Amino acid sequence: MNKCLFSILLVVCLTGCVADVAWQTPHDGRKVAVGLESTVLTIEIDDDGAFHQPEQRSNMENWLRKNEEKPLLLYVHGWHHNAKKGNCNLVSFTNFLARIEEQSGTSVLGLYVGWRGDSVDVAFLPELIDFFTIWGRKSASRDVGENGLREILDHIRGEYPNRRVFAMGHSLGGSALFHALKSDLQDTFDDGYEYLLMNPAASDAEVDEARAELRRLALMRSRMTESGTNIEEAMRDYRKMLVLQALGDRAVGIFYRIAFLGSTPVGFKKDLITHNAFACDIDVDCERKRRSCDLYLAKNDRFAIEAVSEDLKGCESDSAEEIWVATGEDSVSRDHNDIFNGVQSEAIIYLVARTFNLTLSN
Repeated sequence: MNKCLFSILLVVCLTGCVADVAWQTPHDGRKVAVGLESTVLTIEIDDDGAFHQPEQRSNMENWLRKNEEKPLLLYVHGWHHNAKKGNCNLVSFTNFLARIEEQSGTSVLGLYVGWRGDSVDVAFLPELIDFFTIWGRKSASRDVGENGLREILDHIRGEYPNRRVFAMGHSLGGSALFHALKSDLQDTFDDGYEYLLMNPAASDAEVDEARAELRRLALMRSRMTESGTNIEEAMRDYRKMLVLQALGDRAVGIFYRIAFLGSTPVGFKKDLITHNAFACDIDVDCERKRRSCDLYLAKNDRFAIEAVSEDLKGCESDSAEEIWVATGEDSVSRDHNDIFNGVQSEAIIYLVARTFNLTLSN
């Protein structure tokens, strides 16, 4: 690295380094909005994957115990974000929870997992100036996932084996969630969770390895069941993980490729794409042929996740994949951060409703 570039980076760091600290004091869950009963609780993990404050962990356990019957949603934010009050990701997730209660009449729990998504932040310069931090933040996302986040999921599985959870990760938060699962893919067969990765900063090699392992486990359990071995349900009858990738996502589609040469983001790897996501015209039903192996969400089923194969046999084969990778047109998601807006947000609410058997108002 030449001296000039090093000097620039040093100045940026000295003027805008973000400390690896907890932004929130321990709390018992905060109401998402006036007049609603849903609550959101934050828990923060440091770069090494440890909890910043033990009190946050104990408060989470008490909060879960007191609200054992309520649907639980977990969200892991990505690059450039944290758990600071007012952070746009925390605000968006909180508003998303409020919309679920408003539409279903059921209060829910939202667990916001915070970590140091930004190690450098200079207010008067564009975010692209800290592009060089992507390697450190990617490494941190793995540690967050394999340690603290996995510990959270293990606790929920252990204490509430019959509880369903809707777990979401965005960008590098998708990477963290993926690595929390990758550590023990066997759990994904039994936990009954819905795992959603939105515009994840994860490579084709990472996901392909996990998919191969899921296939191996599925085959092994299927054979054990056929032989009459007494085991729990051989495998879930739907996908283990859903990846939603916006085609207009430059952060992952362009800059991730530049940063990690030779690595293709999972949502842009043609061989891994199993489905296409698009929004139908708001006034008409989907004109394409409906197949039971596809997934239709949102009001009037206007959000379609259709297998890339056009024939029924191919559709059934694509939808039997343990990991669905769906690329979204601009009609559902315009760019990297467009995850809780428009029809895609509505579709995720419908997916949440399916997960917890909630009835949504028209």
